[in-house]
Amino acid sequence: MNRCELEQYINEEYAVQPEYLWEGDTITGALRHNNTKKWFGIFMRISADKLGQKSTELIDVVNVKLDPDFIQELIADHPDFLFPAYHMNKKHWLTILLAENTDTELVKALLNDSYGLTL
Repeated sequence: MNRCELEQYINEEYAVQPEYLWEGDTITGALRHNNTKKWFGIFMRISADKLGQKSTELIDVVNVKLDPDFIQELIADHPDFLFPAYHMNKKHWLTILLAENTDTELVKALLNDSYGLTL
């Protein structure tokens, strides 16, 4: 699943578009509830080494908020595309690599959980 596909899903499912918080930055986009303005996700482009990879290639990721009881298990089960949160509270947030091998249905389920947790 790539970023464009996920953005389309989010727009169709929640009527939400990324909100770009910094002038001139059209990459880092917060995903907010329309009514409460709480974040349920954030798109970023980061260096792969920020996730412990042996590369400095720029990669697209999305952070989502989840129940802390499940984050470590999810990372252990999917170490190729799920990581401890980059630049967020690692107890409550998870980073998802947006790449070809990323499980689309799992990403949608995690995003739905994040959306529900942040209502």
